Amino acid sequence: MRRLLLAVMMMGIMACAAQPAWFFAQAPTSNDIYGRGAAKTKDKYDAEAKETARQEALADISKQIYVQVNAYIQTKDTETGNNASSSFLKEIQVESCVNVCNATTVKDGIDNKVYYIVISVSRERLINHYLNMVNRTADEAIAAYDVIMDLLNSKNDKDALSALQQLRGKLIDLENFTNIFSALYSGSLTDAVPQLSKRPRMGDVDARIAVLRGNPRQSYDDLAEDIISQLPPQLCEPRAYLLSYIEWLNTGFSSDFSGAFSEHLAGVLERRFNWYKVSGSQKPEITLGGQLLPEGDRINILIRISGAYNHTCTTQLSPNSLAHLGMDFVRPKDLEEKLKSQKTFVDDKVQKGQLSVRIKFPKYDNTPAVYRLGEEINLFIKANKPCYVTVINVEANGAWNILEENHRVNADSVGEWLTLFETYLVSPPIGVEQLLVQASLDPLPVYKTRTENVPGGTKAISEGLATELAQTRGLVKKTPESNEYTEFYLTWTVLEK
Repeated sequence: MRRLLLAVMMMGIMACAAQPAWFFAQAPTSNDIYGRGAAKTKDKYDAEAKETARQEALADISKQIYVQVNAYIQTKDTETGNNASSSFLKEIQVESCVNVCNATTVKDGIDNKVYYIVISVSRERLINHYLNMVNRTADEAIAAYDVIMDLLNSKNDKDALSALQQLRGKLIDLENFTNIFSALYSGSLTDAVPQLSKRPRMGDVDARIAVLRGNPRQSYDDLAEDIISQLPPQLCEPRAYLLSYIEWLNTGFSSDFSGAFSEHLAGVLERRFNWYKVSGSQKPEITLGGQLLPEGDRINILIRISGAYNHTCTTQLSPNSLAHLGMDFVRPKDLEEKLKSQKTFVDDKVQKGQLSVRIKFPKYDNTPAVYRLGEEINLFIKANKPCYVTVINVEANGAWNILEENHRVNADSVGEWLTLFETYLVSPPIGVEQLLVQASLDPLPVYKTRTENVPGGTKAISEGLATELAQTRGLVKKTPESNEYTEFYLTWTVLEK
């Protein structure tokens, strides 16, 4: 990624302003989960600002639940020795359920032209919601399996295969709902949902799918038709959607294949059902994403539709198709190295105080981002307090490209998504990259860099790399206790044109 020479950064120094004391007064309890949101407002009648802040507060609650569920899954995996990588649980899925659980406003108000709101959701209400979803989905899965057995006994293999694929998607949804419910509920899962013991087993479903499917060489059209045949009627009509590229496992990393097939599937849905991608500030009805899950000599492809309608579809990349495409095309490049880098970021993450910062690409929010060489992109950043922000692009070759240093988020910009820089241009190398964001109430130490001239712009490459980061963290820890510091990470993938 490099800066365009004519880009102008939005800057301006204004006095710092503290947030109202009540904004962080409530802590999560055994009975309630609190969410916070803020948005710049014109006046007390600014309905758009209030809705923006409320949606941010709902997302805040969703993130807390998502983190809690992930911790539960990791603990369960450690105890059982299993790997829950097949679980396609995303924060965006949790958010769509929190929205229907009647969050109540605890307190709101305007301070220094910023509208603040604190909302709460009852844990009991969330538990009951997910208990109902687990019960309903388990009953549907048991009934579907009985129908499949009748189809197999009558030698109706075509319909049986289609029904098995739909059942696989339902079992994945059931696993996600069960994990969320279990993380929130302190009682016995088997007592709460006894029919879970009667649900079809994923291994049995996959084995039957493999036998019925055989080992064909599939085209993108074959895979797309498999997915489309599983869509419910409400998704077979025009929908405003956002495309999130299919990721490898739960890593957030995409590959050449997942990017190409994501685009192909989206194109088929646009032509067949008049789906249309959102543009500008338009909000999508649904998000189209998915996962690639290796299993034996096959690759399971999960397609997840989230938002106004939630639905999971599945298909498999056969051994013959995988051999034809090549694992280097299907699997993200340099995956192990990037996972090590990501783990280091997460393990070494520093959080001090209530300062929070987020960064996103306009087209992607809680979804994997993929861009191609030559594309022009923007970065948006948002902080909950006036602060200084440094943004580092960790490129696919390991180089640290310092995009911004000590970018000032002013008091009048708190709670607002800001354009970090007018335009960036995606440039080599290709592969999996990460954005590391550091934020502090006080100015951050400056990285030692060398300028690298490239066609159309420049890069500021850090020569200190990990050592410089360690120094930065050390200095932050030694500053007065009044200072606050936080970090944020965003994974994205650069592909060829």
